[in-house]
Amino acid sequence: TIWWEACGFAKFPPTPDHSGKGWSPHIPDALLYTNDKRVYSAFLRGLFEADGGTWGGYASMSTVNDQLARDVQTMLLALGFVTTRKVDAADSNWGSHERYVIRLLNVASASRFLAEIGFISSRKRSEVTTGEHRQASRHDHIPLSREDVDALAPQNDNLRKTMLLSLARGDGVSRRAATALLDRTSDEDLEHALGFFYDRVGSTQLLADQPTFDLSVPDNVTYVANGFVSHNTISFMMDCDTTGVEPDIALVKYKRLVGGGMLKLVNGTVPAALRRLGYTETQASAITTYIAQHETIEGAPELKDEHLPVSAGQSPRP
Repeated sequence: TIWWEACGFAKFPPTPDHSGKGWSPHIPDALLYTNDKRVYSAFLRGLFEADGGTWGGYASMSTVNDQLARDVQTMLLALGFVTTRKVDAADSNWGSHERYVIRLLNVASASRFLAEIGFISSRKRSEVTTGEHRQASRHDHIPLSREDVDALAPQNDNLRKTMLLSLARGDGVSRRAATALLDRTSDEDLEHALGFFYDRVGSTQLLADQPTFDLSVPDNVTYVANGFVSHNTISFMMDCDTTGVEPDIALVKYKRLVGGGMLKLVNGTVPAALRRLGYTETQASAITTYIAQHETIEGAPELKDEHLPVSAGQSPRP
């Protein structure tokens, strides 16, 4: 148990103001620092085997921890798997907690999921639906233009009519229809377009400073989102503060923005360290905010004196 905790694999202990067990599962930092797809896949394989299964033929997993559910979605997205997140109300089987269900977006990616992640048990593997499905891509649309459809789809063709109706509704062309068109034409541009998942930014709140958008993408790519371009955004992938191998010891760092100005960041390990030391989320947030404002942890509200040497890179006295 001591070794497990020292490696950062154990659950976070409950905060002092929590009632009940309250142990919080999380993705270990050591696993994220590998930046290795094989390691990610192995971790997810065990997680899906322990807390997952199939839901209507779709690979899925459940947890009562909201943050873990979002982190699993991010890790799956880093591997190229788009998922949905459903919240089930509390019931007798899960106690008084809501249940967060992470599920593959559609069965079109099920075969690759089984090959790269999958389940350990043959029973769970056999229950996953693979291949095509009429509802598999119902909410997944490709932004083809009318000119693309005119050039690739023949006149008086049922597939063409379906795509034109979809374009008239302003939803783009369904992935199912675009895939069928690719089978007929082998068009390289269409094949390239099918290699991405498309979604819309639901809303934005503009601040006085230059707005920053937190988006997740499957890989280190250049992409366009709602009219702005993001190029080679790798430093913040999977919550990493740096892409180097040097120890990241600074409490505060700055990132120069392409359009001008600077973005101030508090080291992402600070709130994680505070949680492990037993601080509540409210206390950790207040201390992190203080660091962002004053660029030092000395004098932070509710910070215990015995924990200050830890922040200074020294070992606490026994």
